[in-house]
Formats: sequence, structure tokens, C-alpha cells
Amino acid sequence: MTKVANSKELIATAHQYHLAGRLVEAEAGYRKALREDAGNANAHYLLGTLFLQQGEPAQAARSIKRAIQLSPGFVEMHVNLSVAYQHLDQHVEAVEWGRRALALNPNNAPSYSNLGHALTGAGDLDAALDAYQNYLRLMPTEAYAHVTVGNAHLALGQMEKAMSAWEDALVFDPHFVAAHIGIAEVLSIRGWFHGARAVLENAIAVKPDDARVQKRLGLLLIQLGELARGWALQDKGRFVAEPDRIIRRAEPPPYWNGASLAGKKILVWTEQGIGDEILHASMLSEVIASAEHTTIECSRRLVPIFSRSFPQADVVGYKVSEAPVTSSKDFDFQIAIASLGCFFRNEFASFPNHRGYSRSDAEVVARLRKAYEIRANGRRIVGISWRSKAGQTSKSAALANLAPILQTPGIMFVNLQYGDCAAELAAVRETLGVEIFHDPLVDSLADMDIFFAQVAAMDLVISSSNTAVHVAGSQNIPVWMLLHHGKAAPYYWFLGREDSPWYPSARIFRARTANPSDSWEIEPSARIAKALGDWMTRALPHGAK
Repeated sequence: MTKVANSKELIATAHQYHLAGRLVEAEAGYRKALREDAGNANAHYLLGTLFLQQGEPAQAARSIKRAIQLSPGFVEMHVNLSVAYQHLDQHVEAVEWGRRALALNPNNAPSYSNLGHALTGAGDLDAALDAYQNYLRLMPTEAYAHVTVGNAHLALGQMEKAMSAWEDALVFDPHFVAAHIGIAEVLSIRGWFHGARAVLENAIAVKPDDARVQKRLGLLLIQLGELARGWALQDKGRFVAEPDRIIRRAEPPPYWNGASLAGKKILVWTEQGIGDEILHASMLSEVIASAEHTTIECSRRLVPIFSRSFPQADVVGYKVSEAPVTSSKDFDFQIAIASLGCFFRNEFASFPNHRGYSRSDAEVVARLRKAYEIRANGRRIVGISWRSKAGQTSKSAALANLAPILQTPGIMFVNLQYGDCAAELAAVRETLGVEIFHDPLVDSLADMDIFFAQVAAMDLVISSSNTAVHVAGSQNIPVWMLLHHGKAAPYYWFLGREDSPWYPSARIFRARTANPSDSWEIEPSARIAKALGDWMTRALPHGAK
């Protein structure tokens, strides 16, 4: 038998393993085929698709690109190379290969869908919508095609068109979960949370094991105050549902299920963003009190704070949360930190009325406070922050729209905003005549420990929903938060409350209407300004609660 014939048989066998999910045997088979015939485009391509399936997009891109060099006429190869680049966040390359796929066959529907995804990743939302509409033109009775068009309309803020597209999807498949989730998303953005719940309850009745519905309904139920069922559902879904899936670490040790921790050692690993780590750390003291010994793995930036705050535990830092840094053999149990809500926060009465659980370096706090008092010259010292991370514009305020707050007399404002905001500070100085002090010694992105101390040196913090709120609330520093009415209000702020069970020192100023514009913060800003005037007349000395 020739090497070429032998390689074809090897590929066929490996492909059967691949289809059966036996990926180790499949990879071995593809590699053996390539040793027999290094120029076999099909073997390179199938190996690349296997790498994609295994979450190795860089290797996938190399293999598929080699396949295209050997056999340039196959549309599917171009599409999957585009997919690999999307996973690598190389958006220019993803769009380029997506367009090349269409050049080979302008009537290939999956190519339009893929190009829409690539263009969305590249931020070209109008072009993405056009690609999805071409996909729908070729696949008019496919529910998924209508859903992609709806998603594109939502990304462009065209909510009525999005709802119409998702309704059309349900005409062709009444049980298409993504359409139900989309409709619930718009209802939530509009502030119609109970309507969103009804839609998701219907979806989970149809597909009770769908991780996307479990996660979305779980988070909504927590937001609505149905904590026990909400925590349980979202914990089922969040390790599976895309996007933003939490990577579940391998066992052993087994995951804690609420069993007695007496005489046991447990590893708690944090997840999600820095703010989430700080929020969920409010449950660590209860774990520490229950177990013989607790080890906490957290982001490296939080190690000095957590070490100081939880001295009875061992605290180690990681670079990537799904990559353990402590040997599993040392523990009886492990748990992801947000999963602690399933056991410790099943009703509002279980939230402690704490006086702060995070600890700053007292000497640094005193040094910063003294410097700020000298600069303030008798004025009250208020920290200000207004932006959330990129891509969450409805959680962010425009600094200029906080003018009623910033023009309150008798206050020295201190910049607590992370990232480069020099242009915004300059604009406020020029247009409002307000100087917001920026301390060049503090950079929260580089040193979270000094940022905790800076926040602890404030009389009051005013912020949109971002890390500054968690840093203040976890230290029991008074914090006032501007909060969007709809989707951008995270589940853990609940609904309709002006207080926070997580942070007794927090006060929430919610936008009173679902305003989709970029100026949602104007109305709550005016109320904060009035409250600030009242606060000035009764402000307590720094450190008094």
C-alpha cells in the first residue's frame, strides 16, 4: 500500500475517533497520517478543527493555514481559520479570512454567519448586521438566522427590531432558547424584570438543562430576591454557558457541597473580575470559621489585602484563575468563591451587618489622609469614579454629566478612576472650573494595596458601579453609587433598594427610568448633589461611622 493510500485510511479512522469524542486517539491518528504524507491538506485541516475543539486556537490557525496553502479552494477551511483568529482576538485576520471564504462562494450561508461574528468582534456592527441579513436571506426559515439578526440589532441599540427578529425565530422554532434569552434581555434592559422572568421560566420549562437559561434565570432570580433558587440555578449554568463561562477546575479535591467542614481543609479560589472577588470575599470569614484550615487563591493584586484581612487563612496569588497554584492533595474540598452564595446567602437575613472585612495598611492610610487634609484646607474629602471597564458603557457615567455633584462647595474631590482619564479631568477643569485632584502616587491597575488605602482615606466615595464601590464598601467607607435602571444594574445590587445587603455603608441612587441614552446618569446625579448638600451639614469626622 502506498503512503498516500495508507494516510487516507489513517485519516478515516482518526476522523471516526474525532466524531466519537475520542480526541486523544484522533490527534494521534492525524499526526501519524501526516508522518506518512506531510502534504495531506485534509489531515492538516482536521487536526486544526480538533485543536479548535480543544481550545487551542493558535495551533488550530497554524494547521488550517497549512491546509489552505496545500488546497486553497475549500470554503470550510477559510471559515474555520477565521474562527481560530476570532478565538485569538485577532479581528483583522478573522475578517480577512471570512471575506476570502465568501469570495470563494458568495452563496454559502455559513460564511455570512461567520463573517458577522468576525465583524462583531472587530466592532464593525453595521457591517456585521449586513452579513447576518445576507445569512437570513439564504436561510429564511432557520431560527438561528433570525436570532443572529436580532443580536446584531441589539448591539446597535435597535431594540424593537431585535425583538421582532427574535419573535420571527420563534415562529420557526418555538423552543429556540437563544430567542427567549434575547427577548428576556431586552425586557431587562427596559426594566421589565418580571416579564423577563416569565420568558425565562417558559424557556427553562422547555429545556431545564440548558446552561444559558439556568445562568440567566438564576442571576435574575437573585436580582429579584429569590436567593436560594437563584444561586442554585446560576451555579449550574455558569460553568457551562457561553459567553463568560467560568472555567471549572478539575477534581480532586471534590467540590464542597455544604457538608460539615469540621476538621477539614478547603481551598477557595476566586473568579471573575477584581470587584467580584472583593464582593464575594465577604463570605470568606464564614468559611474560615467553619473549617480547620482555609487556603484562598486570588488575583495577585489582591494578595496583600486578603492576607491582611484574613490572617487565619493562607493566601496565594494566581495569574489565571483556572490554573491552580496549590497542590490539590493538600485539601479535602475546593470551591469557586461565588458558589459560596449557595450556602451562605440564601436569604437576606444571612447577610452580616459588618463593619468592614477588608483591611488597608493603616500607616499608608494615615499618610495619605494627612497629605489630603493639608491640600483640602478644611474641605471635606470625597473620592470620585465614573467609568466601568471597556464595553460596559451603560455602567459608566460621563464625568461632565456629574456637574451638579462636582460643583458642590466645600469639597475637595479626589480622582479614584482607574485608567487614563487626564483628558476628562482637564475638560472638567476648563468647563466647570472644578479641580479634581489626581494623586500621581496611586495607580490601582499597578498597585491595588495603595488604592485600598487611598479609598480608606476618603470621607465619602461617589462612583458608578465599578471596583471603587467594592473597595469602599468592603472597608465600610461611605459610598454612594449611581446605578443604571436596566440591564446594566448587576444582579448583586438587587431591585428597588437604596441600600446594599453586601455593604452596609453603601447608598444606591438608581436612575428612575429606563433611559437607553448615554445620559442616564444626569437624573441620579441631581439627587446625589442634593443629598451631598445635606451630608455637608452633618458630616462626621473621618473614621467615624
